[in-house]
Order: sequence, then C-alpha cells, then structure tokens
Amino acid sequence: MSIPYRARPGAGFVLVTLCLGAAAALSAWGLKKPTLERVWEMQIQLGLGARKALSAAEFDLLQQTMLRYPELVDNLLEGRERGIISANEDGVVEKDYAYLVVRGPRPNAAVEIGRTGTGRGGNIGVRLKTATGTSRGATSVGEKLVWRLPPEGPFPQLVEVRLDKPAKKKKRRQRDQVVIVRLVELP
Repeated sequence: MSIPYRARPGAGFVLVTLCLGAAAALSAWGLKKPTLERVWEMQIQLGLGARKALSAAEFDLLQQTMLRYPELVDNLLEGRERGIISANEDGVVEKDYAYLVVRGPRPNAAVEIGRTGTGRGGNIGVRLKTATGTSRGATSVGEKLVWRLPPEGPFPQLVEVRLDKPAKKKKRRQRDQVVIVRLVELP
C-alpha cells in the first residue's frame, strides 16, 4: 500500500521537526542541575545531618567530583589532610552513617569505630565502603572496630561508614549509647 504523494511529509516539515526535537533536548539538558550544585547541596545537607545516607549514584557522583575538582576537597576538609564531612561532634555521630575524606595515600590510615555508654546493647553491624570495595563488621559497647583503609586510590578517597539500624525494641535501650567514628594512624 502506497501513501499518496500529497500525504507524505515534505523535507521542510521533517527539518523543522528535527530542529524542534533538538531544541527540546538541548533545553532539557540545560535545565538539568549542574554537578557542582548537586554536590554542594549534598555537602551542606551531610554537614547538617539533614538528609538520609547517600545512594550509590550520589556516592559515585561525590567521589568523581572530588577527583575532577581538587578545590572541592580543600573546601570539604578545610585545609586538613583528612576528616569527617558528615554531621558529627568530635567524631560522635547521631545518624546511622558517617562520611570521611582522605586527601592522599596514607599507608597506615584506618577508620576506628567504637561505642561507649551505659546499658546492655548487642552488636551493631557496620559497613565500610570505598570506591574500590566494601567491608563488613560489628561492634558492641566498649569495643573498637578498626579498619585499615585501602592504600590504592582513587585519591582523594571518599569513605562511607554505615551502621545497621537497631530494632525498634532496642532503640530505647541504646539512647544512652554513643557511636564514635575517627580516622587514625596505625603503628
């Protein structure tokens, strides 16, 4: 079956349609939030403790942006070589996550996670994630869990520490317990 000659779209119509499609695609791309603005918002929200933990895509975005823009790391760390960039008070974290940044390779760098306080609390599961892998462990009151950071890159290195949420029954019992996350040098 053949379409009559007058029913076929002309070259001008096809060209105008393609131009409109390209203009719509360019507008959609231009209206997308810039990467640095997204990272800046994440940085503020993490520092205030006003957001949930980063998704895998957000973690990768932050890691890649730190690699691409070294000035961002200077801003995050405020001139230090390493530090916690999420909400904390001298290493004490309120949320079930902490984000740390290490500027360069340090062969003896480690993350120390500990719990202090009173009360009987069982173990809390801990997950440590870097761009190259993930490790799991557990800590209880009075114990310290120490993980040596991988010496291979990429640097600067973003480290995520996630704590398993306690069961609702145990939440009351664990209010008087504190989780401390620190970057330390091993001997």
